[in-house]
Amino acid sequence: MSNIDKYEDIKAMAKDFHESGFFQSIKNPQQALVTIMAGRELGMGPFEAMSNIYVIQGRPAYYAHKYGDMIKRTGKYNFKVEKLTETECVIDFTEDGKSVGKSEFTMDDAKKAGLGGVNWTKYPRNMLYARAITNGARWYCPDAFNGAAYEPSELGAEVEFDEQGTQTIISVPDEDVVVKDATTSTETANDVVTAPDAVTGHLVLEVDKDMSRPGLTITQAADFEIGSFVERESTTGNKMGSISIITAYTLPAGVVARWDEFTVSPMEFADKTEMYRSLQAGDKIRAKLSFEAKMLGGQEKNYMNISVIMVYPKDELEQN
Repeated sequence: MSNIDKYEDIKAMAKDFHESGFFQSIKNPQQALVTIMAGRELGMGPFEAMSNIYVIQGRPAYYAHKYGDMIKRTGKYNFKVEKLTETECVIDFTEDGKSVGKSEFTMDDAKKAGLGGVNWTKYPRNMLYARAITNGARWYCPDAFNGAAYEPSELGAEVEFDEQGTQTIISVPDEDVVVKDATTSTETANDVVTAPDAVTGHLVLEVDKDMSRPGLTITQAADFEIGSFVERESTTGNKMGSISIITAYTLPAGVVARWDEFTVSPMEFADKTEMYRSLQAGDKIRAKLSFEAKMLGGQEKNYMNISVIMVYPKDELEQN
């Protein structure tokens, strides 16, 4: 691991890595810095971290081959591929030489999860191996990855495989949501309180100051009634969703709702799949809304996401 310990030195190094142009998925020096720091926690040097870690929505993801390397370097864990065909991959994981469990991923599992695309057609063995070793890492040796083990495509990254199984990150989304061009809206808000407005009766949303940052506004959790939930797919083939809200609400000052639906990102949907699929029109939910504007390729792109914290039981609502 690098012997550079001063934060300012690491920050300067991150800037140099970004400006080198060799790491196309790293969009700014701040992302490079986070990647290098994430690698340091796992015993990686700066170049190793920049080449193998992709921080997506705050979660580190690694190439499939890196999982094997990191598992073996612990000296505590190991694994053996017991079966690898075009329809199934089975990996046995060991701790201190003793088997602790098997991770199996099949094409049927892929179909159930809604996975597919060119990579799954051309390189099914590589794709099955990537999912099997990632799952096994999470299940049987999470401490080797500080509890966070993801393969980039699980978090919405566009990944290409070749015949040797080498992965190449084509793009890493900032939010992995459907991006829509900006439209105009005249609806803005001036009040920031989490209670219905005395005049309009609208729910007035408050900014979550701890989670928000320049260009990104996240609201405090509030109660909404939904109009609909529609399951969709992202451009990379990952399951996601859209939610419309019936509840009348007023946004914080300067925040504009540019369309009628909020996106459930693939990562959010994967974490709470059953809950989202159970949503019906009229359900009462507690959720946070997020609004983000970014300049991409010289054009402003806008994101509106929703994260549902809970769904209120219908019988509880009827009693109230």
